[in-house]
Amino acid sequence: MLVNVLFPINAGSFTYLVPEEFISAIAPGSRVLAPFRKKERVGIVTGSNAVRPADKKITLRPIKALLDPEPLIPENLLKLIKWTGQYYMSTSGLALKNAVPSGVLEGKKSGKSRITYDSGIRSAKAFDLMREQKEALSEINRTASGVFLLHGVTGSGKTEVYLRAVEALPEDREAIVLVPEIALTAQMIDRFQSRFPGKTAFLHSGLSAGERIAQWKKIRNGEIKVALGVRSAVFAPFIKLGLIVVDEEQEASY
Repeated sequence: MLVNVLFPINAGSFTYLVPEEFISAIAPGSRVLAPFRKKERVGIVTGSNAVRPADKKITLRPIKALLDPEPLIPENLLKLIKWTGQYYMSTSGLALKNAVPSGVLEGKKSGKSRITYDSGIRSAKAFDLMREQKEALSEINRTASGVFLLHGVTGSGKTEVYLRAVEALPEDREAIVLVPEIALTAQMIDRFQSRFPGKTAFLHSGLSAGERIAQWKKIRNGEIKVALGVRSAVFAPFIKLGLIVVDEEQEASY
């Protein structure tokens, strides 16, 4: 059996042999240890490969280890990584590097997160929506899929529509809320944390490596309902993503 393996480098995938003991468990999204040049690297399996090199002089090398009992990267995130590399005329390897915290692919310990939240935060009481907010929310919730442009000046209540739209999602569906700047993330944290206590992750460049890994793993393990962050949060490893909000989508920082 042959598989393609992607590393977080400026390159596409590489083909490896799968030892007999890994065949039953290996799958797209699996994290593996494989020889690369003169050392071993952690990579992600992107799929099987039925085509052997035409050049008989090329000797395929076997994967050294399967690092997790189940695939680490969700199928939808793996597709997004491949698409990003192709669409932006880059490589899937660089897309992987941006999508997954370096510690996950370099074997670093996640450590203990320094992120703390005020234990005294109480769930915010929902207030009555204005007519325009009700109409917007009704239109968003009316269809199972679609793209909607929500226009309103600062302070017009767009954030409350975001919150209600997330609340309206089925229990097993998650949401990503993108904001253009870290400062805006800080302004929205309290509202999302009070509405979804213990179920909100915050992703931005101000996090330490350990904090990024801790947040990423919580999302991957299904402990988080909504991820709030700057543009890189679009790679949050949700398995059943139900909603993406792009706040102030006209901003050039996206």
